[in-house]
Amino acid sequence: MKYKIRVMSEADSQSIRELVNELPEWFDEYAREKAIPSDLRHQNTFVAVEEDRVVGFITLFFAEGRLNIGWLAVRRYYHGKGIG
Repeated sequence: MKYKIRVMSEADSQSIRELVNELPEWFDEYAREKAIPSDLRHQNTFVAVEEDRVVGFITLFFAEGRLNIGWLAVRRYYHGKGIG
């Protein structure tokens, strides 16, 4: 499996939304509809991409001098394959 990590672009927003909707056991309605879309705009976000398809994402933010993970998700098909 060959994938790369890059900074999220605005064009990735829909792919991330689809990814989050694939995992309802991880993300409740508030997370899917409010929290994640807001954090994508306000936190540093990176995507894992395989052949131009977003297969995972992570949001990062600083608080009290430490780097924190806000959100992290990988498409179900890619679980256990070393992406997340």
